[in-house]
Amino acid sequence: MFHYATSYLESLTQLEHQIQKLRDKGYTISSSKTNQRVDESIHKYTIMKSPHPNHHLVFTIGLHGIEGYVGHAAIQTFLQTIVQQINPATKITIYFPLNPFGMIRFHRTNQLNIDLNRNYLNDFEHKTQVQYHIIQDLFSPKRLVSIINANLSFYGTLIQKITKHGIKRLSNAILTGQSVDAKGLYFTGNEYTKESLYIIKEIENTVRSNLNTVWIDIHTGFGPKNQMSIINSRFEHEETKIMMSSIEYPAILGLNDNDIYDTSGDITEMIYQIKNVHAPESKLYATCFEFGTKGISILSQINSLKALYFDNHLFHIAQSKKITLYTQKLMKKLFMPSSKKWREKAEIDFTNALIDILKYKGLMIS
Repeated sequence: MFHYATSYLESLTQLEHQIQKLRDKGYTISSSKTNQRVDESIHKYTIMKSPHPNHHLVFTIGLHGIEGYVGHAAIQTFLQTIVQQINPATKITIYFPLNPFGMIRFHRTNQLNIDLNRNYLNDFEHKTQVQYHIIQDLFSPKRLVSIINANLSFYGTLIQKITKHGIKRLSNAILTGQSVDAKGLYFTGNEYTKESLYIIKEIENTVRSNLNTVWIDIHTGFGPKNQMSIINSRFEHEETKIMMSSIEYPAILGLNDNDIYDTSGDITEMIYQIKNVHAPESKLYATCFEFGTKGISILSQINSLKALYFDNHLFHIAQSKKITLYTQKLMKKLFMPSSKKWREKAEIDFTNALIDILKYKGLMIS
């Protein structure tokens, strides 16, 4: 069962404790960090059994800060129960977390309100989201009077907009990513953040190494309730077909464009784009593990959006203690469910999916 750390610093301590255990077992460990400031520091850990690896397993977590707690729990499971089954000629790299600012504060975006999984764009100059204006006013930051009034305002306004525009158009307007409102949801930013620039360079170095690479980016929030989905890139349609017939995992998405909502600036897509430019012949499989929490019904999507509604107001404008605590409760329910049943199933799904993929890609001991 997944166990959450109660804070970013506790999660870091637990992770380093597990890595130290591997060092004691003969693994070679190296580590670095991007900054001395705690809330700006991405930690990189490299774990090796052989000095001459043929394979490379990469984990990135916490791109959406608060999601790093489930990501950390998954990494703990990997280090405690799976790592010793890995082919010894495998280099393992863990980036923790990609958004320390957000993870520390149980928030989703970075300090500039940029959604880092909408920031990996090829062209910022021409990036716009012409539909975001139809929902923009709902998320314009303001001081909320009370929890009851804020809920009434949220549901009332959203129902009006659904009636006028339809749920599909609203979903596209919100989720795709937008560059028109720096204080709105899913803001792409107008240039690469320092976090993105760091990882882009790391991706370039990884693909140029020509190792057989599997890259797992871990997220929570989207998808069927109590189900972790493997979400493959649009660059992997053929691979997805083969995987679906070759491994037993029941939730592999990416074969059809309508499997998931359309986004721009996604890190997995950027990994493939960098690979195709710098090392087109290299062996790479990059995917997203997405732990579903609320579910995919319209009501579930609305309630998920409500958490982001409150969080966006809180991020930009100080709110009352009651609203602050209420917002934090909504965010934790959405991105790190406390249910024992959910945490048990999440660990089972993560373990099964990871082992299936690593066997399929030749990174497990035969």
